[in-house]
Amino acid sequence: MMKRQNDVLCVLCVFGIMLCSAIGASAAGRGAFADNSVGARASVFGEAFVAVADDANATRWNPAGLTRLLQPEFTSSHTNLFSMGGYFNYSDGSGSIHRDFIGVVLPNNIAPVGISFLNLGTRGMPIADETGAVMNSFASYAERTFTLSAGKRFEASGFGLSAGGNFNYFSLDAYSNSSGVGLDGGFLLETPGILPELGLMLEGMFIDTSLGDDGPTIPAKVDFAIAFSPVRALKLVGGLGKASGDSITHYSTGVEYNILRLSPLNISLQAGYKTLGSMENGSLQSDASRYSVGASMRLSRYKLDYAYEQHSELGDSHLITFGILQNSPENFHLKRGRQAFEQLDDATAISELEEVVYLAPRNVEVYLLLALTYERMRQKDEAIRVLERIQSLNYDYFIENKLDQMMKDIQEQD
Repeated sequence: MMKRQNDVLCVLCVFGIMLCSAIGASAAGRGAFADNSVGARASVFGEAFVAVADDANATRWNPAGLTRLLQPEFTSSHTNLFSMGGYFNYSDGSGSIHRDFIGVVLPNNIAPVGISFLNLGTRGMPIADETGAVMNSFASYAERTFTLSAGKRFEASGFGLSAGGNFNYFSLDAYSNSSGVGLDGGFLLETPGILPELGLMLEGMFIDTSLGDDGPTIPAKVDFAIAFSPVRALKLVGGLGKASGDSITHYSTGVEYNILRLSPLNISLQAGYKTLGSMENGSLQSDASRYSVGASMRLSRYKLDYAYEQHSELGDSHLITFGILQNSPENFHLKRGRQAFEQLDDATAISELEEVVYLAPRNVEVYLLLALTYERMRQKDEAIRVLERIQSLNYDYFIENKLDQMMKDIQEQD
């Protein structure tokens, strides 16, 4: 217990140092590399995804969320901002602005790690002088960020506190080239039951643009978010963010609902609202707002997310994200449940098998393993309830495996 308390105290001390660093960086003021909105589903939530951070996009949104990933995951996303120049048109003079992202997360028993690469740029952006006269009509411009991420989780009294960090290498490829490095930090508080969960992300805590004034300028930014799930299938989120040198605060809200769980297919819908504004006389003064909607589909271990973002002035944006898991979540938890059952770890077996029931509610085989676990724990009522569930789902399976006799035997137990 003393070791856990010391671990939590250590994390809190690191948090204090990081927060002070972020505040100091905010005072300096930085202005480019401002948009890290990777992942279609995450972009619908905006800053609020900092408290969700449950997929490989956490490498950019909140590296503390890497501790939520139980198996290796790959993700890639593409966005054509403002519907300019063609969705996949990278040719000279296309005028399109693309944001491309690729990331891999590798969980392990010590600390999960992630590697990601983000590219934002165009091959047809006009460059103008101070008077507005176009100097070059087809200039190439690219902001690139290569990131190494890691996280660590600590548990105490049913609460989980995760901390994570990013080491970023920035490069700017425009009419002049430059580069720099920086650090980000994130925290995630996971709570028992249906209590809200909290997320905090501190971007640009330390920046070194060793090439002087021509180097990329990175905004220090603080994001705070909250996520609440009154029921498993529903998630409500809210967040706000503030960048250095910017009088505008970013506000975001979102909702997600899982509409279909028919293994191996899983579908959920998202909707979000984002606004830029400031508080004056106790009320929010909105300068711009943006609606977005999205859908996520997982087929076994393959994931596809889509998001549509409405913009008030420019054209709308379409975002697509593709991801791959090492195993489908159903098979992953079923394998762990079987291992726990064979090792006589009934509490873990129940937890893992109940997760499979949620993801694949018509899988009669997992119900049988669950009934055997309850029987061994001498929980007769639960075992009979699960067997009755098998009977209602697949009567032929129930009879072929003589589960009617198993039910009678359990009922006759003392």
